[in-house]
Amino acid sequence: MTKKSASRIGIVSDIHGNIVSFESVLRELERKNVSELVCLGDVVQGGPAPNQVLQKLRELSCPVVSGNADEEVLSANAPRTYPSEFHQKLHDVDEWSLSKLNSKDIDFVKSFQPVVEIPLGSSGRTMLSVHGSPRSNREGMFPITSEQDLAKMLAGVTASIVACGHTHSQMSRRYIQSKVIINPGSVGLPFDFDTIERFTQRDAYNPAYAEYAVVNYSSDGQFDVELSRCPVDLQELTNSYLTSGMPHAQLFSHDWRIVQ
Repeated sequence: MTKKSASRIGIVSDIHGNIVSFESVLRELERKNVSELVCLGDVVQGGPAPNQVLQKLRELSCPVVSGNADEEVLSANAPRTYPSEFHQKLHDVDEWSLSKLNSKDIDFVKSFQPVVEIPLGSSGRTMLSVHGSPRSNREGMFPITSEQDLAKMLAGVTASIVACGHTHSQMSRRYIQSKVIINPGSVGLPFDFDTIERFTQRDAYNPAYAEYAVVNYSSDGQFDVELSRCPVDLQELTNSYLTSGMPHAQLFSHDWRIVQ
């Protein structure tokens, strides 16, 4: 019997400037012996270490998809209006994040790609990596997205796996017989909800763990998906906010908590 070679792709998304959580995930991926890594975007905005996250990604030399928040940081100095005081504070963080990037950092963010397609061995099967959907990095694919809407989002897509981020919600969903949609969740800004009522009100907190996924595939294109979480040191994470100089650090660090 011919032995089939196996490979493992690590998938990360929505790091949001959180180097503590990113390094926790990278240690896990090293332990799991992944042979490839892809990042699905939203790299720098929203956290205390945007330049450190970029430096780590640059060292890894992995493909990176462009997220909507990456675009927002690059345009942070453009005039805008705010629907609420909270949105004003989010923009303050965007401007600060941009100020922490040098010209090489900015060029690196501009080099992020709309989509990345990765072959799964020599089988002809591929994994299409996007931020939101193949149509837009602002369009989320959810477990409850209708089949009709998915058909529109995935029109013309031939990949066996579609890996997406943006929603900060882990997911593995079969779409028609030969296609699977996966979302690794968020490395740097996961969301959790205590009750259904808080979920419907979008009233979330940030649990002290980091999310990621691994795709295991063989040379003939057979694959399986692991959705994983790893714990993050809450004290180290909180300190990274409070010592960063990030605007409103006390506010944004307050939402993190340990989940039993």
